[in-house]
Amino acid sequence: MKNILFLLLSLMSCVHSKQSPSKCRYKAARLKLIMPSVTEAYQSMELFVYADSLSVNCTDSAELMNVINGYLKETTFDYRISDLFLYSDTSKFDFGEPLSQKWSEVNKSCIVGLRFNEKMVIEEFYFYDNNGQQCYEGPLWRPCR
Repeated sequence: MKNILFLLLSLMSCVHSKQSPSKCRYKAARLKLIMPSVTEAYQSMELFVYADSLSVNCTDSAELMNVINGYLKETTFDYRISDLFLYSDTSKFDFGEPLSQKWSEVNKSCIVGLRFNEKMVIEEFYFYDNNGQQCYEGPLWRPCR
């Protein structure tokens, strides 16, 4: 029985590892845009981060959290972060007018968004569908793609 269970777990691990890396491989994460948070009563910022070569179809929570945690550890901020959004493409951003984004277009390439509390603990996740519409906001990991 133990051998069968071990074989099944090994097989599942191999299948997962063959599918996941192609979608979740990335080169580097870079900050592309910072905006003041409009939903918080205290001073905080929303970060819009580009993950070079990372597919919008990457939904592996462990891989994505490694990308985000790695980025946050490498970067220092003089302000509180309320939200962080991770994008696979920034071609739809209007960097000349950061407050006038066409969010339904921009969010087509949003992989995941995170809402942090004051202690930088994740409170909510944001996920968007292929049309750039928010399809989930809440405490669970629920990708829509």
